[in-house]
Amino acid sequence: VGDMVRRALRFIARTGPGSDQDRWEENAGINAFTLAFAIAALVEGARFVDAADAALATALADFWNAGIERWTAVADTPLARRLGVAGYYTRMAPIEVMAESRPLQHLLVLKNRESSSAGVAADEEVSTDFLQLVRFGLRSPDDAHVAASLR
Repeated sequence: VGDMVRRALRFIARTGPGSDQDRWEENAGINAFTLAFAIAALVEGARFVDAADAALATALADFWNAGIERWTAVADTPLARRLGVAGYYTRMAPIEVMAESRPLQHLLVLKNRESSSAGVAADEEVSTDFLQLVRFGLRSPDDAHVAASLR
């Protein structure tokens, strides 16, 4: 079991925190739902590997957990102002969020839609994917970003 888990953890570390094809949505980027699963897998998988691999897995999980809002939340957008909230979690952040300061204004192509649809800016699309952060105990239900995203 340990070898299988070690290989799985290395795959998660090598390919995360984003995905070329997130879940069934066929979109590339960073999604709070998938990120929550990856963080949980790193933490739980650490129980099955040696101390050095466990330390690396939990350190990476901590790093990704600390980056959740930087990568998947926005503040003071036109949508936030219209809804009267400071900010919220987006459905999907472009993978460029890892290297750029304003990637959440990039257009995300909406797969399986009419070809005339150019997409939507990442900071204009909200979903309930962030609730997985609460389900896995990564964020409190009372967290300001969680509460604002539910509004």
